[in-house]
Amino acid sequence: MNIASHLIAHLPYLAAIARCGSFTRAAEETNVSQAAISYQMRQLEQKLGVTLVLRQSGSRIQLTNAGKLLAEEYRACEKRLRMVLEAIDPQEFNGVLRITTPVDFGSLVMPQVLARLQELAPNLKIELSASDELMDLASSHFDFSIRGKKVGVGLEHECLTISQKSVVASPAYLEKYGTPSSLPDLLNHTLLTRGLSPNQSWQQLLNQHSKPIEFLEAKQTMVLGNTFALAEGVKAGLGIAVLPNFVIAPAIKNKTLQPILSDYFTPLVTSFYLSAVETQQSEPLRNLLLKVFKSVFQQEEFLHSFTMEAVLTDL
Repeated sequence: MNIASHLIAHLPYLAAIARCGSFTRAAEETNVSQAAISYQMRQLEQKLGVTLVLRQSGSRIQLTNAGKLLAEEYRACEKRLRMVLEAIDPQEFNGVLRITTPVDFGSLVMPQVLARLQELAPNLKIELSASDELMDLASSHFDFSIRGKKVGVGLEHECLTISQKSVVASPAYLEKYGTPSSLPDLLNHTLLTRGLSPNQSWQQLLNQHSKPIEFLEAKQTMVLGNTFALAEGVKAGLGIAVLPNFVIAPAIKNKTLQPILSDYFTPLVTSFYLSAVETQQSEPLRNLLLKVFKSVFQQEEFLHSFTMEAVLTDL
């Protein structure tokens, strides 16, 4: 079935409303008046014979299921079209590259990556979003995602690196509560964790004991939300945490934090994957990113925090 061009012309405005959450902000983003964007939506709804946007009190709006479905599909198509247009541009690596990463990786590793990208592809504009929230890459506006898991259907995943992790505590905490001498001994201490859901790193660490140990058996746990909060909590003497070495390497070097039990378990690691929608157009950018990441991980500050040795226990 041919799609009428007069329908397609309305879709960017629907996508803007879905993205901005209001007619006012969507009008500003698309450089039209609020009346004009309201007219676009009325026309689209009349032509389709369905309600797409629910107008609520004040300036609040909510998309119907039909509106959400149409906006998400348009965004996915728009992203693929943009990548095609950029790929056929005679000047290599133009346009905008949008990447989403976890907060810790985005804050400490990505600035080095962006600096290197700026040297190799000066005409490429980078938009980085650092968030621990998992999202559907296919329907989002991001081109690439970096995550600790292979998440998403229909995506291509490339292992970037393996991040080493350590079990750490502050010297003051260990002096006050004693140093754990075995994995079961950890249950007598306060274990710091990201959230209330089952903690994968802690549980897989405890699973290395000869007899099953459940994380929930710990005498006390404390939820601190994210990697940086956990690191500061450990430094403040709140308890013991499992943290990536690229975050805590300076603290270990200056002895603000102390690794414990490192001789009692197989090294802890997390694999980081570069994920993207499978398209021919993403291949040159993926290759560029892989080249840049490889050079960054070889820098002195990251040399002892990342590895590509697959023999390690992937957590």
